[in-house]
Amino acid sequence: MERDLYVLLERYLDNRCSAADVQRLYEYFGHPDDDARLAAAIREYMIRHDAANPEIPPIAHEIAGNVHQRVWDATQPVERRPIWRRIPWVIIRSPYAAAILIAAVAAALIFAADPIANWSNGRIRPQANTVNAAEIAPGTNRATLTLADGQAIDLSEAQAGIIVGEAITYLDGSLVIDSESEGESREDKPQAGPKTYNLQLTTPKGGTYQITLPDGSRVWLNSASTLSYPSRFEGKERVVQLAGEAYFDVNEARTLTDSQKIPFLVHTQNQVVEVLGTEFNISAYADDQETKTTLVTGSVRVSSDNETLQLSPNQQATLRGDVLQVKQVDVRAYTDWKAGFFSFRETSLTDAMRQLSRWYNLDVAYDESVSEMYFFGKIKRDNNLNKVLSILEKSGLNCRITNENNRIKLTVLP
Repeated sequence: MERDLYVLLERYLDNRCSAADVQRLYEYFGHPDDDARLAAAIREYMIRHDAANPEIPPIAHEIAGNVHQRVWDATQPVERRPIWRRIPWVIIRSPYAAAILIAAVAAALIFAADPIANWSNGRIRPQANTVNAAEIAPGTNRATLTLADGQAIDLSEAQAGIIVGEAITYLDGSLVIDSESEGESREDKPQAGPKTYNLQLTTPKGGTYQITLPDGSRVWLNSASTLSYPSRFEGKERVVQLAGEAYFDVNEARTLTDSQKIPFLVHTQNQVVEVLGTEFNISAYADDQETKTTLVTGSVRVSSDNETLQLSPNQQATLRGDVLQVKQVDVRAYTDWKAGFFSFRETSLTDAMRQLSRWYNLDVAYDESVSEMYFFGKIKRDNNLNKVLSILEKSGLNCRITNENNRIKLTVLP
């Protein structure tokens, strides 16, 4: 690659691109057939920074392929074209994040009618019943444990999670509930041995919690999610049910008699994920059009009504309707929530707003004339809402926050 191209890329990453620089970048990547060239540029840039990483080629091609699709869409005669936005305060911690921004450069050149004007700041528009976003705090450790008899226990916000064993305790060992209270009283229990009860851990909007299951497997629940599980695993399978999003770190388990591996099954509304011992993330919210299973380590088998796929690390299975597909991904974009970040990597406006809605417990509406836009970057989830919105405003987001019938409502404006 020509040296001046890398100089331009460095200027972009430092937010020092002039109008002339933008025009020159357009000349490099201004044609919808340039995805192969873009992939090569990204790959070479990444190799220069980290030549030993085997993930570079698939990541580069994934980024370039996504850009190519958006470029092709933009060249077609449509009334409204999506706008690509880079979050100005993006956190660049690796050459891969930098590569994502490189892809954003190419996409922005295609989609922005005025590439300089589109970086102007947005603003939150005031209204009579406007709510101060600074008063809307981020989510915290909040969850409810529901026992077999329907009793609901609000778990401590001072704790990060629970451990399910002979008793249910917090991570620091303090008692939540003993085994005698999980489903029935001592005198009602059969003498043959402990009984298995169905339990449920639920996080509200604005809540997150961790649970260690009876087999030692750990699960992190994202906001507005529910995990149903037994008080102890029995038989030849370990089965749980998930609605919402969770990150799983599954321990390998074997039968005592013949040392056979015991599979771990996660049921969502329309699919089953089978694992033996691995780390993965499942996003299966009822209001999302897709169920996404992202594999970090190990191996999983994802099954829908019509198809079964085997995933390798850094692959994602997407179920949309009855169609199950697999692709290479950067897993951090789908697991950073566990580390305390909103991770936007070619994230659509609607997807980004759904994340804010769940974390800050608010409703989102859209003005009918709002065009779709895409965000790139990383924002800490422990920020108050006003901090997050101020960052997104710099990427062109306009919105209004109001209180309607005791519910916070965020309206996205053109």
